[in-house]
Amino acid sequence: MIRTVKMKTNTLKKREDALPEIPTAVRVGHWEWDIVQDEVHLSEGACKIFEIIPHECTVTFNRFLSYMHPDERECIRKSVHEALRGKGACVFTFRIASRDTEERFIHAVAEVVFEETGKALRAIGTVLDITERKRTEEELCLLQSITMTISEAGDFDSVLKNVLYKVCTYTKWIYGEVWLVSPDSKYLEYRMAWHGNSKELEKLKVRSRGLTFSAGFGLPGRVWSMKKPEWVLESDVQKNFPHAQFLKEFGFKVAIGIPVIAHNEVIAVLTFFVWEQQEEDSRLIRFISSVAAHLGPLIQRKRIEQALYNNEEKLQAILNNATALISVKDVQGKYTFINTSCEKKFHIKKEEVEGKTDYDIFSRDIAQKVRENDLKVIREKTSLEFEEIIPAEDGLHTYISVKFPLYDSQGVVNAVCCISTDITGRKQIEELKDQLYHAQRLESIGTLAGGISHDFNNLLAIILGYGNLLCKELEVENDSQSMIYVHKILASAERASKLTKGLLTFSRKQQNNPKSVNLNEIIRRIESILVRIISEDIQLKTVFVDEDCMVMADSNQIEQVLMNLATNARDAMPNGGFLTIKTEIVKLDDGFIRYYGYGEVGKYVLISVSDNGVGIDRETRKRIFEPFFTTKEVGKGTGLGLSIVYGIVKQHRGYINVHSEVGKGTTFKIYIPVVESGAEKIKPEPQTIQGNRETVNSQDAIQKFIGNNQFQPFPKGGNETVLLAEDEKEVRKLTRIVLEKAGYKVIEAINGMDAIQNFTRNKNKIHFLILDVVMPVKDGKKVYDVIRQMKPDIKVLFISGYSEEIISRKDIMKDGLYFITKPISPDELLGKVREILDT
Repeated sequence: MIRTVKMKTNTLKKREDALPEIPTAVRVGHWEWDIVQDEVHLSEGACKIFEIIPHECTVTFNRFLSYMHPDERECIRKSVHEALRGKGACVFTFRIASRDTEERFIHAVAEVVFEETGKALRAIGTVLDITERKRTEEELCLLQSITMTISEAGDFDSVLKNVLYKVCTYTKWIYGEVWLVSPDSKYLEYRMAWHGNSKELEKLKVRSRGLTFSAGFGLPGRVWSMKKPEWVLESDVQKNFPHAQFLKEFGFKVAIGIPVIAHNEVIAVLTFFVWEQQEEDSRLIRFISSVAAHLGPLIQRKRIEQALYNNEEKLQAILNNATALISVKDVQGKYTFINTSCEKKFHIKKEEVEGKTDYDIFSRDIAQKVRENDLKVIREKTSLEFEEIIPAEDGLHTYISVKFPLYDSQGVVNAVCCISTDITGRKQIEELKDQLYHAQRLESIGTLAGGISHDFNNLLAIILGYGNLLCKELEVENDSQSMIYVHKILASAERASKLTKGLLTFSRKQQNNPKSVNLNEIIRRIESILVRIISEDIQLKTVFVDEDCMVMADSNQIEQVLMNLATNARDAMPNGGFLTIKTEIVKLDDGFIRYYGYGEVGKYVLISVSDNGVGIDRETRKRIFEPFFTTKEVGKGTGLGLSIVYGIVKQHRGYINVHSEVGKGTTFKIYIPVVESGAEKIKPEPQTIQGNRETVNSQDAIQKFIGNNQFQPFPKGGNETVLLAEDEKEVRKLTRIVLEKAGYKVIEAINGMDAIQNFTRNKNKIHFLILDVVMPVKDGKKVYDVIRQMKPDIKVLFISGYSEEIISRKDIMKDGLYFITKPISPDELLGKVREILDT
């Protein structure tokens, strides 16, 4: 037995002799307890661990227990006694209090030696200081806990709060703060603080809010600039902070600053405070630095995640508050996203549209066009702009759609984003501006036409008058060759007269005679004439609405419109085709007016004149109603046909537009307001067929004019005295010659006042008045009113080269007076004079 004990004792000594080879950070020793003598022998290593002097290396067992923490002695005693009763080896871990009051952790192992009778004789064991290992394990556990906390935290502030709490709890430091580098990297700003349950420390936290540190200033600023930890004692604590007075009042003795680094840049600084004075603890600095090392990348990640989340929230807010329609479709054309504006516009939810295509939402034609645009963006891999038509509740809307490709991580196009802006209103404004400009331009031309009609008609009157006189003299001389020349001059003058009338019609200066009529009846009546206007290889088709199309209209002018449009259609179908005239009853509502930019709410008769001819391009459509604008070669048209149509429609308070595409034909749509009163029956009248640019077959007309006008002597004249008031000298001279050749006596007046004076001097001689309506000093109507007071039964004939609109304003038509427009042929003038005198 003694031999066994000696062997184990020698083994423990050899182990202790080998201890110098173990790093000094690991402290180990052995102990031996003589149970019979109750003596515990401690080796030198064990004495160092328990911090006892060498002469106490042999103590009693109770004295040995006194080196251990009071809370653990009883547990150790029980463990030893269990081993003494043969229950196995004795293994236990306990704490001791070192002289610097720091707790240390000791791990002990002992083996009991028994005699043959089973009595315990000795316990031989080792002690190992595991304080550093224990602390390392605790720190690793804490770091793991902090890492998990950071990873699982829902937001950035929760991460910081948990880190401060865990570090302060572990280190027993009572107050911690986080300072973050500002977005512009110019200063550190307060972000978060943690403290124990103390109202006073809450005041300190409030005081820290709003503070900032520039680089190098104060403890946080120095740590930021130096990128390394700093341990600050009491004197420095109270002078390195802007709120030093507060720190002094709280009695903080030590502060520590730790940088939080990510990608070699300080992104935050941690500061901690404690009341007890402590020397710089490199282990504590290393531990908190380890925490900061783990915290840095995670804080940066959280900040990035927070920034991404914030950006996503902002982006979502921008998308949903944008007035534009924003959508995303994958390369198969399936919707993956629409914004709130899309939902409101089309009354559909995001969930309902996801996975659907344009073909599921719009008509095939519209969907096909939109899909073609998407595919073009995918093919060309670039941003493109399109003008797209999309239906809405109030009709079709025009959008400018900017479309651009979206790419996956491999750079492959996987979606198309579309931002569409409704430009319907802008388009309508542009169209309204174009229409206004067009109307102003046409009105200017109309004003010009009305203004020059007087002078032009006077010139034509002179040409026709003297031409007719010349014809009569040549007839007497039997000069047939000269007669042909004069007839051609007169035919051209007649054509010029018709052009003037056409201009006046376009400018709406001609008086119309509106009555309540049925447009269906007008079209039926003129149908046979239209068939003669168009060629045999063009088929005319009429489609009438099954109800009366009652409007207030001048039947002759409506017929003129239809004939001009039919002539245009004929010219657009040189190889034959179809001409369709259709009537409908339509209602113009606010949506129609907003979309087309014209009209008044109400019922209208819609006359559609359609052909399947060559069509009209966009630029030509812009000018199609302008007078003298023609696409025909010189000599083939005057460019007044559609201008006359435009003027007549406007004069009837109607609207006209044209729909046409090159190669797809043309449709003119005419809207005329409906009236409820009964229509007058239209009596058939001889028709003068006119084309859209000129009298149909003008050469035939000239020959007809020459053949049917074998000039006879002047119509029946008389010997009465006529007062002729005309301010245009040449017209006055011509009229006098015509009258005198017919036997009349003529007294001339150059203006209205001269006419009154001449009548006053010759009132008993004068039987008849020929008065120009518009004259200087006093107009013809006023002259007549004065003369009538002197001679109530005086007879009068008014003449004028001005438009009927001006004549109407003079009340001549209203009073039932005789009126004739210039140019006037000699026969027409003499016939009218004789007619009035004989009445």
